[in-house]
Amino acid sequence: MPFDVTYRVIRPDGEVRHLRELGEPIRDDSGRLIRSVGTIQNITEQKRIEETLRDSEASLRQSEQSLANAQRIAHMGNWDRNIVTKVMHWSDETCRIFGLDPEEFGATYDAFLDAVHPDDRALVVDKTNNLIASREPYSIEYRLLRPDGASGK
Repeated sequence: MPFDVTYRVIRPDGEVRHLRELGEPIRDDSGRLIRSVGTIQNITEQKRIEETLRDSEASLRQSEQSLANAQRIAHMGNWDRNIVTKVMHWSDETCRIFGLDPEEFGATYDAFLDAVHPDDRALVVDKTNNLIASREPYSIEYRLLRPDGASGK
């Protein structure tokens, strides 16, 4: 049966190395183990990179949580939209501003437009299309239709 084992060794100079052994036992006709063949790899750098990535991911999660807390306190959200796929990502606070449940909201441009008051949709679409064409920033006010029936700017 082949084996794949990783382990740590501490060299006489104190340096730690991570090693991976891949191998296979060789048996005679009666099934008795007579030798093993395999390879050994120094995966110390790979382990260091994995640890760095874990640390970076933990730091990113902490930063994302800090941003979410700041947005909640300021009652300000953020979003981004892929123009090609029309898929949007809304922060939880943006969903709350729109009165939507982040778990249930299908963040697409069409779903966003459904939350805009019907009388303001053409203006929103026109301003958005102009932004895409001109790449010039714009400012716009429009009314929302919240699921709870409230309307507002």
